[in-house]
Amino acid sequence: MSRGSCRARSCLRGLAFLAPIAIAAPASCADSGVEREPEADRAPDATVLPDAPPSDGGPPVADASSDVVVDARCSPGGFCYEALPVPVPLVGVSATSMDHAWAVGGDVIVRWDGASWKPAYRYDGATSGTAVTLRAVFVAKADDVWAVGATPFPDRRFFVVRRSQGDGGAPAFRETLTEEPVVGDFWAGWLAPGSDALWLVEAGTGSVLRFREAADGGVATDRWRPQGEPEDGAFYAWYGLWGFGADVYVSGTACSFGSCTNLVARYDGESWSTSTFEDPKIVTGMFGTRDLGQPKHLWLELLDSATGARSVRLVPLSSDGGLGAPVVERALSGCGSFVGSAADPGAAWLSDGCLVHRWNGATLEVTPIAVGGEPPGRVNAVWAGSADDAWVVGASLPYQGPNVPELGFAARREGKWAADGGEP
Repeated sequence: MSRGSCRARSCLRGLAFLAPIAIAAPASCADSGVEREPEADRAPDATVLPDAPPSDGGPPVADASSDVVVDARCSPGGFCYEALPVPVPLVGVSATSMDHAWAVGGDVIVRWDGASWKPAYRYDGATSGTAVTLRAVFVAKADDVWAVGATPFPDRRFFVVRRSQGDGGAPAFRETLTEEPVVGDFWAGWLAPGSDALWLVEAGTGSVLRFREAADGGVATDRWRPQGEPEDGAFYAWYGLWGFGADVYVSGTACSFGSCTNLVARYDGESWSTSTFEDPKIVTGMFGTRDLGQPKHLWLELLDSATGARSVRLVPLSSDGGLGAPVVERALSGCGSFVGSAADPGAAWLSDGCLVHRWNGATLEVTPIAVGGEPPGRVNAVWAGSADDAWVVGASLPYQGPNVPELGFAARREGKWAADGGEP
């Protein structure tokens, strides 16, 4: 459910001045979700990146302990690492298919064309006189891309990059520096299927934003503050966001006089309504199925505010839009940010920052991403093509301090993979 920001994203700061709690970094980004800051601590599945292979991936090598021939770029779980054209950590990825993917990091957007990653866009900070950091990318239609970022302190504002075809011409990038101030530390986002509106929630705040196409070709902004009874005196904090067509859901809490209530709010295309989430755990992130013709399912990141324990839960939506009984629930290790993507109810990929989990409709299991026992680093975003196909992007380890640039990685998994060394 990525999104100024804490350097170590181990928490979202207090829900309310009367009831502060620590929340482990959530999502979503989902398709990335959305502002994700690097974490200094190494995860259990994270040491150092292996020596880089030749640009063409290099030849397969033989495993000394067997007769199996394996690809030096691929993990036992079938994730194969592809060379990047820019040395930056990647924080977001989205796609329309495994062969047409987009990723962002720093001030650049890169594109996978089915054969390799290529530069697609770079912000010209030297000409503009200001810096921009891109935090997330969203794609719902071919050659139609939204990316969102922010300018630095002290005048932090949302910056939107839009690539689409206009007036019958070729697709082109357009930049919009909005007047909207950046308030929250973490953003969770969702792009409407028609690619005409991008929704963001600034986690820990009471605001929900919608960026939409304006008649002049620019970007217009709407800001809401979903709440229960008007002027009820409660402090509202929203964290997760996802949508299904005209319906958009956000999750969070309302705190008043030392007592907090967990909530889910729903926008039906005209107005917001809120309902109590009948669970002591807080929904701090979410992502769901993306095609309108599919059954509506949501993956929820849950936080136990008393213990700090996190878990992930899959729930269907009922005909009236309510959350149904859990299909599966699993504890998360808590070693990083929650991100995920669902291709359909029976196919999803998610990560807690270090481990990658696959849902095939029956089981939720860890899929190894380490190559030769050496994992690539921190996972910042995933995109699910199917139960067998996915993109994973992130920042390479080791982390050497805030003044040393981090390198990024992108790995793809295509087709069924045999754990004994079969080809993807």
